[in-house]
Amino acid sequence: MKKITVETLTPVHIGSGRMISGNAEYLYFPAENVLVLVDEVKILKLIGKEQLDIWVQYIEEPTESFLDYLYQRKPDLRPPDVAKRIIPLRGRIPKFHQTLREQIHDGFGRPYIPGSSLKGAIRTALFTSEIIERYKSESIPQFRLGRKNKEGKFQFKDQTLQKEVFGNDPNHDWLRLFRISDCYFDTATHATFSETLNEGRQMHYHLKQSVSQLTEYIPAGAQTIGTLHIQEALQKLAAKRRYFLPQANALSYDWLFEQLRVHTIQLLKDELDFFDEAELPRDCDMLPDHLMEIRAQCKHLQPNEAIVRLGFGTGYRNMTGNWTKELLTDAQYDELSDAVRHRRYQGLPLPKSRKVVREGEPLGFIKLTLNN
Repeated sequence: MKKITVETLTPVHIGSGRMISGNAEYLYFPAENVLVLVDEVKILKLIGKEQLDIWVQYIEEPTESFLDYLYQRKPDLRPPDVAKRIIPLRGRIPKFHQTLREQIHDGFGRPYIPGSSLKGAIRTALFTSEIIERYKSESIPQFRLGRKNKEGKFQFKDQTLQKEVFGNDPNHDWLRLFRISDCYFDTATHATFSETLNEGRQMHYHLKQSVSQLTEYIPAGAQTIGTLHIQEALQKLAAKRRYFLPQANALSYDWLFEQLRVHTIQLLKDELDFFDEAELPRDCDMLPDHLMEIRAQCKHLQPNEAIVRLGFGTGYRNMTGNWTKELLTDAQYDELSDAVRHRRYQGLPLPKSRKVVREGEPLGFIKLTLNN
């Protein structure tokens, strides 16, 4: 088992699945520029249990600010007076009733990156590199890409390709040999609006304000320690019995980190090539600079270091590893584009939008360092 240092290079959001309601579950304090997740016990102590129906009315009909009412009850009100958790705000101010995408926390209130999210990002990198290596000089047979449904429409599915790379079923999936822990941070989370950089006409982008989302995140520069374990004894035993596919024999710490470095550099190159001729709005024109900075870091990584991308807002290319763009014919890729999105977006590139935060900063980049 090895210890790894995990450092966030850009804001990272792994959602809890919960949307926190403004004017009810959180309040915005303008003087301190913070969001306050309310403590129900503190609220009831402040307003009195007999005023519970008034609080319920503010929750059910959020036309007026509940915070203004609290100031009437306590003019010198401060965030700690009602707070379960205080989140500094970055960027523009939310409307008092807007919802907040919550970052996942453990039972002790620590934000964390689940090991499943880390392993999913690593799995995508390994799958992408293997598929591209196998089919870079030949086309992928159609039956490996999916099959037609009862209506005769082709449905893309990667189960067949996944079985080729990792094994025929979960019991024979060789990534069972690899485990990575949840990674807990002591750093306080922040909040900002995640914006959608949307293509209006060819290579001309604008921010689509209607889909902006107030998002809690682990800020850039946060560090923690996790563990990574390749079960080498089981790997040797499985090799003797030929239990896993031959790819399992190559699994090692050095090999794994090399695969991750190559994969991320290629994704960054593809993204920068795509935006080379794009016209970006002023609020997001720093996006290519951010990506170039991360690519420069990738090129100076040591053998025990890698950069990966995960979580909310990382985009279609990152989630798939972009292997479809590399290997599918133009006709197949157009068919895939039509299959995975709404009809009104036909004829536009896939993907047609990107998630960013302030000044075009991308989401989800983290650095992994394998400790000796």
